[in-house]
Amino acid sequence: MSYNSISEIRGIHSLLNIYNLKLNYNQIQEIKGVENLKRLEWLHLADNQITEIKGLENLTSLKTLDLSNNQITQIEGLGHLENLERLNLSGNPLSPSLIAQIEGISEEHIRTRYGWSEHPQRFVEYCQKHN
Repeated sequence: MSYNSISEIRGIHSLLNIYNLKLNYNQIQEIKGVENLKRLEWLHLADNQITEIKGLENLTSLKTLDLSNNQITQIEGLGHLENLERLNLSGNPLSPSLIAQIEGISEEHIRTRYGWSEHPQRFVEYCQKHN
């Protein structure tokens, strides 16, 4: 469903067995409509217009989350993603001072390895402490 000028995630709430969802290169502004997808393991929302990380609370099976090249400025909404193994936040306007608050994470961790963080659980722990 990538490259389709989609602005809202709709009509997938009943796809309860879906485990991989790719919605890259669209015009999505909010992460809504995925709340029921509790078996979802891979969520790709790169190159959209997302401004905040919300709506992922029920996605406890999520292992891979790609939010690269959006408009995210705050790291919130990751606190429930305890199975997260891969996280990409590259290309977002995250401030260096915010990144410095996350133990063991530097700007290099977000900008290297094609944007995939080596320590996604540190983002989860940060959100658990600060949200």
